[in-house]
Amino acid sequence: LAHHYNLLEEQGKEKIREELGLPVDEKIAMFSFRQGAKHLSIHKNIDEFFTASKRLLEELKNMGYFIVCRRRLGKGDLWMYNHLNRSEVSRYKEIEHLIDIEISSVDGFPGMVWKVVYASDIMAVPDISGICYVEGLITRVPMYMPIYGDKTFASERLRSWVIYADMLDNGIIFHEFTEDN
Repeated sequence: LAHHYNLLEEQGKEKIREELGLPVDEKIAMFSFRQGAKHLSIHKNIDEFFTASKRLLEELKNMGYFIVCRRRLGKGDLWMYNHLNRSEVSRYKEIEHLIDIEISSVDGFPGMVWKVVYASDIMAVPDISGICYVEGLITRVPMYMPIYGDKTFASERLRSWVIYADMLDNGIIFHEFTEDN
């Protein structure tokens, strides 16, 4: 997987941004609109996840970020979202106006998701997702995961995963936006 990073580094952020039609002179946030499985999520329910997602997008917009949203829209993903009435599909229209570009493709090598994460200044993740400890960690992009709900519940869920605990302890994932991160 480190080879992905090396290939992206050879291309450079500016060239990848141009290739993807992203602005080269704006701050970019890659927003992953995906809720973790019920037993893993830092949110107690779907409504709490959606509310946190919307609040996160509004916060980033107010800070002047260009937002690229990543949703998984394969047939299996759509079936699951619809079957479970997940907000990734059922409530997307309510936040669509806060998103500048949406991607769902995995085409190419390195794939589209890898390129968008690498080209971003920050990842905005409202919940636990594999994109954090794979693409985000390997491309060395800071990850903003604010906790708007029950901080104790969310912290216990995050710290139950060794990799997330390590990412928190090392400042890779942070909950509050400051000048230092």
